[in-house]
Amino acid sequence: MRIPLNKLILFALAILTLSSWLAGQQKETGLPPQEKHEVKVRLILVDVIATKDGEFFHGLKTADFEIFEDGIKVPVNSCDLISLGKSDFKLTQEKEPGPPILAQKKRLAVLFDGINVWDREFKKAAQEVADELVSLAKSGMEVMVLFLDNQKGLKIVQPFTDQEALIKAAAAKSSGGAFSSFLEYLDYNDLLFAARRASDDIKSIGVGSVDLGPIYEMRALEHMNSATDKLSRTIGGILASLHMLENLPGRKNLLFVSSGFPDLDTFKIDNLFPLRGRIGLFDPFGVLGGKIFQTGDEVLEEIIRVANDRNISIYSFDPGTFSKNIFAGSSAEYFDRETAASQKTLIDEKSRQIQNLRTMSEKTGAALLRGANKIESFRQVVRNDLSYYYQLSYYPPKNKGDQGYHKIEVRLKGRNDVRIRFREGYSDSSAEQAQRLELAKAFYNPELFRGKLPYRAEFIPFSSDSGKYQPWMNLALPAREFFIDRFAGDGKKAYELHFWIKGTEGSNWVLAGKVAIPFDINASFRDRLSSMDYLRFFFVGPGIELTDGEYSVVFALFDPGTGELGTWSSNFARPFSKGNKEAAFINGVLGSGSLNQSKTSDSFLLNDKDGALEFGQIKFFPKIAARFSRGENVFIFFQVYYPQGSPIEVRFDLTDKNDLSQRIEGTKVGESWNKSSKVWSQAFKLDFENAVPGDYVLKIEVPLPAGRPNLMKEVKLTLF
Repeated sequence: MRIPLNKLILFALAILTLSSWLAGQQKETGLPPQEKHEVKVRLILVDVIATKDGEFFHGLKTADFEIFEDGIKVPVNSCDLISLGKSDFKLTQEKEPGPPILAQKKRLAVLFDGINVWDREFKKAAQEVADELVSLAKSGMEVMVLFLDNQKGLKIVQPFTDQEALIKAAAAKSSGGAFSSFLEYLDYNDLLFAARRASDDIKSIGVGSVDLGPIYEMRALEHMNSATDKLSRTIGGILASLHMLENLPGRKNLLFVSSGFPDLDTFKIDNLFPLRGRIGLFDPFGVLGGKIFQTGDEVLEEIIRVANDRNISIYSFDPGTFSKNIFAGSSAEYFDRETAASQKTLIDEKSRQIQNLRTMSEKTGAALLRGANKIESFRQVVRNDLSYYYQLSYYPPKNKGDQGYHKIEVRLKGRNDVRIRFREGYSDSSAEQAQRLELAKAFYNPELFRGKLPYRAEFIPFSSDSGKYQPWMNLALPAREFFIDRFAGDGKKAYELHFWIKGTEGSNWVLAGKVAIPFDINASFRDRLSSMDYLRFFFVGPGIELTDGEYSVVFALFDPGTGELGTWSSNFARPFSKGNKEAAFINGVLGSGSLNQSKTSDSFLLNDKDGALEFGQIKFFPKIAARFSRGENVFIFFQVYYPQGSPIEVRFDLTDKNDLSQRIEGTKVGESWNKSSKVWSQAFKLDFENAVPGDYVLKIEVPLPAGRPNLMKEVKLTLF
């Protein structure tokens, strides 16, 4: 089944077990009913930046402000002047005392966007911003540096610090991995230009004209699909950044260094093929409301709401100088009338991207910094917005929270000379919405959650007889850490396992699912766990076709009871292309085997009920944390793409930490050959009787015809 990148398949998997005694305790009913918590909003805080003639304006009092929620005027409860960091401002005594001055840490988070920028501009801007950040550190400001990677999502390059050397190094590191979307624009325009030239050539020799409509439409659709993918990754990174900052006190400030994220509104190519329709972003968690958006503006509004809910102002810093002369230096012929329309499309699209930045910033009480004087504008922002702000409070008109979004408007009475900025709304986020945001953060940025829960996981791409790949997923929960040490009494417990398989750049496949894992913890359960190191589970997904390209796999294990979330992630590539003449390993995994009561087929199959690999009378279960006793039966299963077709020979060597190796005997227990996919599947029983306890690497070697290097694969294991 082919799955476009902006679509999502959700499927329910059965709860799979390691042994029969556990199977009786687990049911496929999902999570137990959760306790409901009603959100009660008692006091709303609104931060206000007030400026006059470009400088922060001091001296405003409670009586100077008016607040409206959803158009209804509400009394202003309090007004405080917040001073960030060290300040040389001294409040002058007036007839009426001003608001009290409260102190908070002076902090700024900087997010470098490595997805939507032109590399050369990005590096120059990163250096300029770095110089300013170092200067700010000297005045006592703490800076956090984040980077939005095109492949790996959000990365924390540097946590909050005021150390100048660390800040400068983090900014330099962030500027090294920018994705040059500028090349996409050139390529996109060149394709249209080439299509026109092909038509002209055909006309010149009298053959006739070519209908370019399908070519234009195809290229436009490709461009929109690419933009949709980039927007999804960008939004994921922004969401994660906001989520990281939400627990900081007071007004939070995020500087987003970006050329603007893609706009998904109407695409037009020469005004011939307007592409309208529903925008389906990759949003497996319903963070964006589970909507299929009609316009890009709707997506932007959702991001603004999330920022306002967390009292975060997003300042945008555009590093670029994009203009109608962006292609200066190209030949005049390139800009003939035939390319004028498509050129205008690209310029208009860039303008929309910048407008997205402006809208996002202004509606979160911040500003867009761009143009020749953007560095000076940044200094002014730091001097004003990152030094002081007024914090107003009010009681909302409704006594109970309604999970809705409420607009806020602040006005000054009789002060037309003072300009104010503020967040324009808030929402009563439910516990379910908060969980969705946490999962979105884990998906786009798994490294932030790695190790939060001490489990092990493994993903194995299994080549089936149909030629498709089945996701073979394995989970190992440490028995003592997860159950014995964490729970003192008896009762029911449940975890959620979320998983995603997503194509990275150059691939267009995505698969997602959720598995509920419930337990009934009692004395008998704990007794059985006391003799186990890990409690293991095995899941089998539906067969999918993989195109050439890189793929990422993310597992997120969530504990609804405690709110804990831990991730595991890996990357893999399709091991071979159809028609490839070179052999390649597809997978290789150690495990334990047992006899099946009834014989299955003569080819290897995955059992979707218990997650076992079956062949003849053999049932094979992978062992993620590969720990084996010397007397234990150890099996290994692997698949090799082998276009030569002849039976393969295999050698096994065991290497210890001192690089000393010994040959290991293996008894073949199963073998099959798929003529169509040219894949050998084999299973061996290994003999470790002569190996002493310790940590090892098992090397699997497949000799190839003369002149070609042998195939090698390594698997780690521990003997005790």
